[in-house]
Amino acid sequence: MTCANCLDLELQLAELREEVASTRAKRLDEAFMFSERFGISRHLAIVLATLYARRGGFITAKLLDEALPAPSHGNVRRRNHICVLISGLRRRLGPSTIQSRYRDGWSLTPAGLSICDEALEARARAA
Repeated sequence: MTCANCLDLELQLAELREEVASTRAKRLDEAFMFSERFGISRHLAIVLATLYARRGGFITAKLLDEALPAPSHGNVRRRNHICVLISGLRRRLGPSTIQSRYRDGWSLTPAGLSICDEALEARARAA
C-alpha cells in the first residue's frame, strides 16, 4: 500500500517528465530549424536551441553537455568540447552573439536572441 504523499509525488514526477519531454521535443524542433537555417551541425544546433531556451540566461558547460545526445565523459573533456561548439557558433553567427561569464557559462546576447527570433519568425511566415 502506498501513502497519499507518495502518490502525490509520483503524480508530480509524471507531470514533470511530460513537461521535460515536451520541452525537449520543442527544443529539438527548434534545433532542426536552426541547423537548416544557419547551415550548422546537429550538435551546434542543439547547443544554440538550448541557449535560446534560456532567453539570455546563463547555462553551464555541464548542462549544455547534458542537452547533447551523447554526453562526453570527464569535466575537462566536457568543458573543452562545449568550448569548441561555442566557438563554432560564434564563427557562424558572429562574435557578439554569445557572451561568456566565468563559472556561469554562456548566454545569448540580445543580438543572438534577435537572430534566433528572426529565424523562427521567418519559419512561421513560411508555414
